[in-house]
Amino acid sequence: MFTVIEFHKDDGGGLAVVNSQWLTPRKKEVFWPPITNNTKFNKCLIQTEFSHTTIDTETWKLYSVHKIYCECDNLETANHKLKRAQDDSDVNSTAETRKRKRRLPVRLLDSSESDDSNVYCQSKYTRPSPIKRRSIISTPTTSERVNLKSCKYQLLLKEIIKIKEQNKEILQLLKNRTSFTSNSEFPEDFPCTIPISDIKDLDNVEKVLSENPCVAYFSTRGGKDLRTKTNNILRNLMTDELASNHNYYGLLRKDRNDTPKKPFKKLKLNTVVIRSVKHNSDFTTDSIEAAIKLWLKHAPQRKQNKAKLVVHDENM
Repeated sequence: MFTVIEFHKDDGGGLAVVNSQWLTPRKKEVFWPPITNNTKFNKCLIQTEFSHTTIDTETWKLYSVHKIYCECDNLETANHKLKRAQDDSDVNSTAETRKRKRRLPVRLLDSSESDDSNVYCQSKYTRPSPIKRRSIISTPTTSERVNLKSCKYQLLLKEIIKIKEQNKEILQLLKNRTSFTSNSEFPEDFPCTIPISDIKDLDNVEKVLSENPCVAYFSTRGGKDLRTKTNNILRNLMTDELASNHNYYGLLRKDRNDTPKKPFKKLKLNTVVIRSVKHNSDFTTDSIEAAIKLWLKHAPQRKQNKAKLVVHDENM
């Protein structure tokens, strides 16, 4: 904080800006640094504000304060108030008052400007009162008003067009959803019941899927995540007995003498599963294929587990 003060006549009088920290608690006196140069003095003001300079009571002099005009948050405002105080006896008064002679405080007289630091310069002439200028606010012309209105209409038109395009997209999505819902029922002319249990039914289904892949129906058999959705669709399509005869590529390990596996990848069922899992999701083809491979791999184990459960139930 910065304060505009007037020194007591016994201490030479004059007005100055001081840091509020320099004032005594009752603000009747002020400490003054041993500085006579304006630039160094302003630097001392700012440094004190940020606690870089402390008051040395041994070297700093104590002067009486006659009047405190105002307090400001920054030095620029305080200097502006100081100039007004030098021209007017009351900074906050709007009425005309007698004019004060401008004079520089004795403590800020530079040594190059005066040989005697105890004497201050006083102007012979009073400063004229500042000229008050009215701020002229130009009103827009008729053409400018028309331009402003046209700009507003153009912005409004752009927003309307944007909303119209969004409505078209929403209607198209709803239309696609309606068509998808209407095709989500299982076809009545399907050649067999599902899940498919033998090779003959699988061949018949492959012929039907070339005309109607039934993606809309099987996509509703999914789940929350990729693995659950893929497993549910495959479980609805084929039994574990039939899946045990397949793996994804139809390859067989050389160190095993098992019956050769049939490639699931070449079946149209593979395409149906991938398209059904992808429907309304962001899953990639590679991730879906990995889930299919895993389900086919564990098909024999699931088959054995089911057989054990049947034997256990028969023995109960």
